[in-house]
Amino acid sequence: MKYRLDGYGKLLLASLGALLLLGVLMVYSAGMAVGLRCYQDGYFFLKRHLFYLGVGLGLMLLSWRALRGRESDELRRWGYPAAALGLVLLLAAAYSPWGVRVRGAQRWLRCAGFVFQPVEFAKLGFLFCLAHLLSRVRERPQAEGACFSLLALLFFLFLYLLVRQPDLGNVLLLGALGFVSLFLAGVGWLYLGCLALIGGSLALLWLARAPYVRERLAAFLDPWGHAARGGFQTVQSFLAIGSGGLW
Repeated sequence: MKYRLDGYGKLLLASLGALLLLGVLMVYSAGMAVGLRCYQDGYFFLKRHLFYLGVGLGLMLLSWRALRGRESDELRRWGYPAAALGLVLLLAAAYSPWGVRVRGAQRWLRCAGFVFQPVEFAKLGFLFCLAHLLSRVRERPQAEGACFSLLALLFFLFLYLLVRQPDLGNVLLLGALGFVSLFLAGVGWLYLGCLALIGGSLALLWLARAPYVRERLAAFLDPWGHAARGGFQTVQSFLAIGSGGLW
């Protein structure tokens, strides 16, 4: 099966374009006042955002050209190396001297003067390996147990390293992506139920031991009661819509 831009690919590309455009507008709107105050340039954050956006789009086009015409079997062999690279980057952020800690969270790596979040590469590596393992299950049903054991190990390794950073948002995102991928692949309810039970138990344990997670949850449930801290952004959103209207 060759990689090509079909109807779903075009829809995905259009969605991506809409999100990128919305992001540019939001950066321009939110960054103008801060840019003027701190850098005497209202377009400072917009120009920086457009620069990195251009780099990202260039890399996307190069990747797309490299993948065009390739058979899916050629790409699947990179599933394990991609996941391994993601784990190595997360480990480097957590334990290496190149890890950067900001406000109590160690989520960044410094390399050649640039600082980046390795989780962005780790998510791709995880999904790449997940797709490969699910394809193997479909082709060789007798290997189902071994594939799901490896998948569960990989899944919780990624989540553990994200919890350690800590990074609540990406833990929830990766957990949801993994669970939905398994569901869409037709994984049995027994496996899904076991995974949900283990994941839910670990989430409750994390909630009990991590004060900032409890604060985030409390602010989500009652933003007005935490308007000065965790609920600040939500309250400001309500005030903006209330005073300026939806448009």
